Amino acid sequence: MRDDLSAPYRQRLVIYGDSLATNLYQGLRSLDGCRTEAFIISRRARRGSGLVRNGQFDWLHHIRRFAVMDRPDVIVASLGGNDRQVILANGRRLQPFTSQWRLEYDRRLCRFMRHLTTTLSRVFWLGLAIVRFPRISADLVKLNKLIRCRAADHN
Repeated sequence: MRDDLSAPYRQRLVIYGDSLATNLYQGLRSLDGCRTEAFIISRRARRGSGLVRNGQFDWLHHIRRFAVMDRPDVIVASLGGNDRQVILANGRRLQPFTSQWRLEYDRRLCRFMRHLTTTLSRVFWLGLAIVRFPRISADLVKLNKLIRCRAADHN
């Protein structure tokens, strides 16, 4: 509850994700419009993280706790740039973009998004940027399609 009802309410915008989230945070902080009283902008970003390798940082373990602690009004998620790798699941190595890999990645993506949508925050997912290397860009396009499908399912 606000103590001073005459003071403008500041929306809490939190950015969750990998190095792209850090870059987005820095960019938003540099904009004049985001230095107003309208937003409190923060981030929880881990370079080199994603949904594939949990050794770097396990987003599926931490996201629910973060969202409860941060109490965001708006969430921007940006993950996937590091997810063009083998998934280790149930003692098996799933090669990127095979059918088994897609099923496991989809399961992880759904779990992550489900945690975000239970926060009652407005949630936006920042798509992956295309890069100058054609093979990497082709993989990022595939990841964007997977993410877009799941995002539509989770509104």
